[in-house]
Amino acid sequence: MEIPVDLSQMSALECNNPCQKVKIDRKNILPQEITLTCGEKCEDDSEGDVNSERRCNFLCQWFCVKNDYLIKELVALKEYLNRNTNNYFKSEIQIKIKCNGKTNIDARQFEILTDYIQNKKH
Repeated sequence: MEIPVDLSQMSALECNNPCQKVKIDRKNILPQEITLTCGEKCEDDSEGDVNSERRCNFLCQWFCVKNDYLIKELVALKEYLNRNTNNYFKSEIQIKIKCNGKTNIDARQFEILTDYIQNKKH
């Protein structure tokens, strides 16, 4: 599934509560595109350093909070398809988030959105 968005904020944020139902493909983050895999837990990016804080992509967090219902439905669909006894393949559902263009949000807007995301994820 490909979803165009107008927000291209790719900043990294501290994240103490990783997503349980969607995982970002950290190896293939492009300047204007990220890929999420439904039905998988987000992995830690601290690379084994226990003192390192966990960092997440702002666009991914914003999308997951804003579209929580969609992610839940896609995860349920994936689970249903993989439960089918006559299934000869394993289903994989990915969401490609493509930024329409480069946008800049001011520091106050960024702070408001970050606070909203942090409050919704807890």
